Amino acid sequence: MLELSVLISVYNRNKLLAETLTSLTQQTLAADQFEVVIGDDGSSSDTLAVVRQFENQLNLKYLYQPDVGFRAGTIRNLSAKIAQGKFLVILDAGILLSEDALQQHLHRQKETLQPTALLGNIYGFDRLNENRPVLDSLEIHGQHVNREIGKLQTLAIHDARQPIFERYGTDLTTWQAPWLIFWVGHSSMPRTAFLELGGFDESFNGWGYEDIDLGIRWFKAGYLIQFAAEIGSIHLPHEKFKEQLAVNERIHYSCQRKQKLLDKYQLAEIKNWLTMSTIEIDQHQKKK
Repeated sequence: MLELSVLISVYNRNKLLAETLTSLTQQTLAADQFEVVIGDDGSSSDTLAVVRQFENQLNLKYLYQPDVGFRAGTIRNLSAKIAQGKFLVILDAGILLSEDALQQHLHRQKETLQPTALLGNIYGFDRLNENRPVLDSLEIHGQHVNREIGKLQTLAIHDARQPIFERYGTDLTTWQAPWLIFWVGHSSMPRTAFLELGGFDESFNGWGYEDIDLGIRWFKAGYLIQFAAEIGSIHLPHEKFKEQLAVNERIHYSCQRKQKLLDKYQLAEIKNWLTMSTIEIDQHQKKK
């Protein structure tokens, strides 16, 4: 049985996909220890041609679903079902892994005693491409990712969640609602636990919050959520859905998604989240 299955979802971002795949060819983990499943969410560009460029370097699978809207949850579920690895590493196209990232994911997953979702450290990840000028100027590619991470650390270009970590710490086992930062663009988890929970809720069509929904169910099941600061990656900039919206439209869209979560789970933290930012939600555990 394979140890790891790397799931990459993509839609018309062939250059970003190529860089992500390049970073996977640089891994310290032996290539026969993992497979890569490319889930194409209906691209009109020739994504398969990009995949074929790496077929002699990586153990690849490719699947395609028709374009009927943004369905990241659906394509990831399909990818997980055909995956053969004991553990899943979920990536967005445009995420470049540090050279030992897969080895570290595997080591951390093997040593856990209960199902654990590891959230990787994503340097350069931001809300509205605030870091794009710096990242573009550095001309970062899928090779020598460790070196590029070092540059970003020097420039204080961190993960967008860094301000939250500075307030509440990175030990998510002490948080009231760690699912609020359950962003799966660079993450890993046991495949069996993922499937037993039903994977992503496919009713979350359109951008975002399907990962938060999974995080809530993961947490409610008693499984662990941990931030793996030492497992680094870089988020390459690209156009974002939120950038297309006016501020009032952006707020309305987010509130609709949060209300859907509130209707489903009736959690106080989600109710507060409707009127507060993520960092304002108190993560300190209440004393019994």
